[in-house]
Amino acid sequence: FGYQVNGAAVVTVFSPQTSELHLFTDRMGVFPVYQSVVGPTMLCSHPDVLADVMASQGNAPAFDLTTMAECLATGNSVHPYTYHSTIHQLDAATHYVFSTTESNHEVQKQCFWKPSRAVDSNASAEDLTLELASALRTAGARRTASILGTNGLLLSGGADSRALLFSAPQPDLVESLTFCDTANSESLVAEQIAAVAGSRHHLLHRSPEHYAE
Repeated sequence: FGYQVNGAAVVTVFSPQTSELHLFTDRMGVFPVYQSVVGPTMLCSHPDVLADVMASQGNAPAFDLTTMAECLATGNSVHPYTYHSTIHQLDAATHYVFSTTESNHEVQKQCFWKPSRAVDSNASAEDLTLELASALRTAGARRTASILGTNGLLLSGGADSRALLFSAPQPDLVESLTFCDTANSESLVAEQIAAVAGSRHHLLHRSPEHYAE
């Protein structure tokens, strides 16, 4: 069951017989799960919320200045580290087993899936392009099913979000949103892309100091 998890999801199953919590992270780590690495084992979907809970129990984590510096310098951090020194992110596509008994705090884990890297060396650029387009259409159809309700997409002027919009079976039913300080060349391109797709476009304004605030 858990091995089939894909998309933004995490599955937890508690076994009363063994007092164990089984947790399955999704294949690509789309739904993050964070763990306290000091004190009682705690799990949360947001590191800042977990930091607040740890602080309320006397285990306030110090800031991880190295990870902060990495993010400021490169825009990325190194998995599994977070801005908090004693909070780490769980691995993707992994089955974790947490003991809930006081006598055993060991955590078992096993990776259950890895992406295939097999590439046909004889395939042409056109063949690979068509294969990628087909994969995007399949993924788009799965994630825009009517049962999910209204679908929204953060649309920029770049190739990534553009591909996602047109991978939907009915791009005109997707609500497009662009997040920016003020209207600019990128938001104008996004508006033009949405118009071609027939998607209703929304411009969401933010403060220039949004991330700092």
